[in-house]
Amino acid sequence: MIIAVWGNNGAGKSTVAIKLANAYARKGRNVVLLDTDFVAPQINVWFPRMDVNPEASLRIVLDNAVTVETVAAKISMVKGRSNYGVMGYTKGYTVNQVTARQDTAGELLNVLSEMADTIIVDCQSNILLDILSLVAIDKGDERVVVMTPDVKGLSWYESNVRPMQDGWENKGLSFIRTFNKVTRSTPAEAVESVTGSAGFYLPYTAYIDDELYSGTLGEDGIYTKAKPFARVLESLASEIDQRHADAVAKKEAAKNQVEPPKEA
Repeated sequence: MIIAVWGNNGAGKSTVAIKLANAYARKGRNVVLLDTDFVAPQINVWFPRMDVNPEASLRIVLDNAVTVETVAAKISMVKGRSNYGVMGYTKGYTVNQVTARQDTAGELLNVLSEMADTIIVDCQSNILLDILSLVAIDKGDERVVVMTPDVKGLSWYESNVRPMQDGWENKGLSFIRTFNKVTRSTPAEAVESVTGSAGFYLPYTAYIDDELYSGTLGEDGIYTKAKPFARVLESLASEIDQRHADAVAKKEAAKNQVEPPKEA
């Protein structure tokens, strides 16, 4: 299952992506977290003590033949987890020279789908700058749109998500609208009157800021230190799983459906 996480700048979409990846890894899934940010690579933000080989950069992966062997060699495993790996751009290899490599972007997602149960793609806010983000949103099984319920988030939604909705509907694709960094003062209801209802409200918690500052964002502290956030996150993961199961069942039913005999 490929889950594309997309949102406006400052919405905390990268935080949501890594927390979802952590949640699925905790469930025993084989998970790969894919960071598409070539401007400010996220791997060493999430896992500052992880030793990532510069030669494992996505720039190099996407610019060459994509096979199970080549991809497996570029995945950095999270310490203490045999079922959780990350891929992304690395320091010194951040220039995006593969904006037109739709072929290898699609192949990478196909290969990862063969290697892992769950692929979380942290997409760039401006997907037109990055073909991998665009392909992940277009070809992914589920897409989570993360936005701040404020004027900035609404502006991004109207300029980016709204133009894509017709195309998604024509392809039978759906998305889960999620508000992040919600506080008592955020105008969530007013934003919903324009965007439509958000399925999930992830509350703002200072603890996640503390994780970022202390280099522990990739850990599971929210389950003891930010329980309201963790509860909503788990509900989001459950909704993603249910939607995916329903979609798979629908495809299987359509495939196994016997066409009625034609009348003479």
